[in-house]
Amino acid sequence: MHDTMIHWGSEYELGISQIDQQHRQLAMLINGLRAAMSYGDARPILGGMLEKLIRHATLHFQIEQRLLKEVDYPELEDHLSQHAELVGRVHDLHNRFKEKPDFLICVEIHQLLKNWLLDHDLKEDRRFVQFLKSRPET
Repeated sequence: MHDTMIHWGSEYELGISQIDQQHRQLAMLINGLRAAMSYGDARPILGGMLEKLIRHATLHFQIEQRLLKEVDYPELEDHLSQHAELVGRVHDLHNRFKEKPDFLICVEIHQLLKNWLLDHDLKEDRRFVQFLKSRPET
């Protein structure tokens, strides 16, 4: 496997400290899974990592949802449906892993989460941050 670690930098910051902190924590979880996979079989730790990830994502999405509702974000429903889709996929992978702990599920989870962080969190979330900044100050 080639290097697929996320090297966090200021280019990933959105300017909302609580959300930026949660994104950094997600990157650390993803990197932890990648590190475990590079040193051997990640299956013994994956169950705990998945549970931690599900808790982290649930909290993160609740905070984002509350913020987006407060500011009446026009793309709220689409944003929330993307969150629901990811949570569903992660739960599905977690259930598959619990039934049959397969290393390929580790790879699939890693890729899903990395793509999610880089594609959704850092692109879709950037759109709502731009919306927040474009609002007139009250």
